[in-house]
Order: sequence, then structure tokens, then C-alpha cells
Amino acid sequence: MRNVLLHAHPYTAGEDGRGNYLPGLAYTAPDGKSWKTISPTPEDLLDLAIEIEQAIDPLDEARVAVQALPLSALIP
Repeated sequence: MRNVLLHAHPYTAGEDGRGNYLPGLAYTAPDGKSWKTISPTPEDLLDLAIEIEQAIDPLDEARVAVQALPLSALIP
């Protein structure tokens, strides 16, 4: 999912009832020709952003723990 998000691009997912464009997020598939939708609605995009924010703290804590572990502790 990380790589998908890194290579994602915004696109217009449609219009609301008042003619306003709705944002979406997609990425180009490895074949370079097709693309896959990540979030087809603004609500999906917001949910994805919340999931990313919630993952930041545990990932940051894991990174700090790995950096604090001396290399000698990994060598048997």
C-alpha cells in the first residue's frame, strides 16, 4: 500500500449535484497503461488519510526502537 500511495495521483471522481468536481485518488498499474482507483469518493479519501495518520505513531515508535537497538544485539 505504501508504494501505491507514493505513486498515486489525484483525479476527478465525478461531480456532485451542484456541479462541483469530486476528488479521487488513483495510481497507474505496473503495465504503465491502466490505473486502479484507491479512493473513488471524498469520504474514502478522508478515511484513507485517517488510517495513514493512525499508522504514523506506531511506525515512528518502531523506527525509534530499531535505531536504538545496537547492531551487536543482532549478531549471535
